Order: sequence, then C-alpha cells, then structure tokens
Amino acid sequence: MISVLACTNKEYSLPMILENYYRQTWKEKELIIILNKDSLSLEDWKLKVADDPEIKVLQLKENTSLGECLNRGVEEAAYDYISKFDDDDFYTGDYLAHSMETLRKSKAKVVGKTTIYMYFEDDRTLYAFNPYKFARQEDQETENRYDPKVMMGGTLLFEKSVNRLAPFQPCNTGEDAKFCEGCIEKGIPIFSGTKDHYVYIRNSLEAHTWKIKNQKLKRFCTPIIKTDDFRSYLENLKAGN
Repeated sequence: MISVLACTNKEYSLPMILENYYRQTWKEKELIIILNKDSLSLEDWKLKVADDPEIKVLQLKENTSLGECLNRGVEEAAYDYISKFDDDDFYTGDYLAHSMETLRKSKAKVVGKTTIYMYFEDDRTLYAFNPYKFARQEDQETENRYDPKVMMGGTLLFEKSVNRLAPFQPCNTGEDAKFCEGCIEKGIPIFSGTKDHYVYIRNSLEAHTWKIKNQKLKRFCTPIIKTDDFRSYLENLKAGN
C-alpha cells in the first residue's frame, strides 16, 4: 500500500535505509532504492537485498537531479501511496502508520512535517527545529498554521496520483518546497502534521544536501536534551503518552 523511496549517492547508506524500512510496523509496503552515483555498483546493491522481493534497486546517472530520481521512483512504485525516506535520518517504527493516519484525518493528499526533531552530533543534543521560531508567537504555537511549503523533504507522504499533476522539479535542492508549491498551484490539499516519529540527523556539512552551517541552523532550534541515545529518549516519550 505504501512505496518507500530512498535516493542515495553514498556507499555506506544501505544499512541505515534498511533499518528504517524494516523498523516500520506498517506491513503493506515496498522499498525502492535509487542509486544516484555512477561509482556505486548496481549489481552489488541488488545482491545485498536479493532475499526480499519487496525491495527494488535501480540506478540513474549521477548527473540526474534528485527531483528526476524521485519522479522515476514514483513511476516504479507498485502502490498508491508514496513516502520519501532520506538515507541518513531516523524514522521510528510508527512513522508510516502515523503519516497515513495524518493523511486520512486531514483529508489531504500530501502530508509532511514543518517542525521536526533535529539531532546534532557535534554537541550530542536533540533539538526541536522550528523555521517559524522568529515568527509571531501565535504562529509558533499552532503547527497547523505553518506554511506547508516549508515541509521537510524527508517527511513527505502523498498519493501517487499527485505526482502526475505536480511532479518533482529537476533540481537537487529545494525540490521538496517546489513540489509543495506545485501542489498548492494545482489546488491539491496538503497538510503539515506534528514533529513526532522522525529525526533529522545533522553531522558534518559535507554529508548533507542542505548546505547550511550548523551554527545558523541552531538559531531556529530549541534544545530538548543532551544525549548519546536520542532513540531511547523518543521511545520513552512514546511510552509515557
């Protein structure tokens, strides 16, 4: 029922992709991995996942934009709902189930997250990232009022049919915002949900598509807890609810 898309140009990303995928409690799913670097061996990657028929691996030339890779992944998808997973972030086991619940309750065709958990490895601290931190107080307090164009790319889940009307643009940065803008222009309902079940992991600048310095990014963050194990913190938070 859900096709998970994961684009990567990193040799070492497969374990993280598989852990996030297999951790999901949502049963009806498939995984489509799109390799976006010429030096990656398609045959090696296929061999590593050969025992699971619900995992597909394809490769596009590295000069193919991220947006084009995502569109190709949607074409390959067998299911009616698409979820975009980043290759180096953390998704709790209930992430897909929570996203589908958000989609159904909101009656939107595209959902995602504006505020998110963000973990910085440099100071081992879990933060709440809010792009509206310097906005009016009333805008900070109500997530549903946030501009949906700011939804984080790694949190998008949408109906497959949306891609025909509002495909991803052929670019490597900002493809998520442009996708949301395209949906708005076409009158496709989109909705920003809560920050639960997802953590954007921030390490060295070179490892990220989003080229922004950590110091600047932290201006929009509120520290939550200093920890070497944010996963346990999130699990304990869930158990307490």
